Amino acid sequence: MQRGPVYLASDAHLGAAPPSMEMAFHRWLEHAGERAGLIFLNGDLFDFWFEWGSVVPRGHSRVLGTLARISDAGVPIHLMGGNHDWWGGRYLTEEIGLILHKGPVRISLAGHRCLIAHGDGLGGGDLGYRMLKQVLHSGVARRAFRWVHPDIATAIARRVSRTDPDQMDIVESKSRAAALERWGRLDILHNNVGIGGRGSVVEMDLDEWRQIQEVNVTGMMLASRAAIPAIADSGGGAIVNISS
Repeated sequence: MQRGPVYLASDAHLGAAPPSMEMAFHRWLEHAGERAGLIFLNGDLFDFWFEWGSVVPRGHSRVLGTLARISDAGVPIHLMGGNHDWWGGRYLTEEIGLILHKGPVRISLAGHRCLIAHGDGLGGGDLGYRMLKQVLHSGVARRAFRWVHPDIATAIARRVSRTDPDQMDIVESKSRAAALERWGRLDILHNNVGIGGRGSVVEMDLDEWRQIQEVNVTGMMLASRAAIPAIADSGGGAIVNISS
């Protein structure tokens, strides 16, 4: 049985986040490593990650070093593959010591049964993305990508890996909520939802504002509403809402 609290984070997007944010995440990681019984990073730790056998993306040395040190100290660190960094492999598992997950998992945390999923493609909606995801995750695509020079491959990936809020809608949120209802017993729901707009409130048009509210507020509400009956049937639990 694990000792100490569970620390959970997601969507750090290292490589796209500003240096100040990466430094803040590193400080949080050091704090968590001194206190945690387990750390779970729920996807998109990196804005892009791929392993070319003997080559990995440049940067994030302090974060990777701290992760390795925490793992060496005996604290389990789980990493869920997100839509930006699903392609983690032996470097992260063998050199850094992370426990890598490629899809939703059921896990006991602090005595509670938890379902942890990054959320992209969860549910029955967003068919185009789900089909693209199957292609990108295939062995053929991964082998082909390894033949591209890392500098070129990284430039291409970072150009296309930006999260586009226009591709996120309430239909997808409803689909994820429906999928959540089918998981059965649940003790904890952790919602991590967040898209931003372009420019200030003065410059933002009303349609963009409504889109942000639909994803950030209504999407979180739908997932919570779907989870509450299962949590109640389990005798109670918790819903934790944060934003990336």
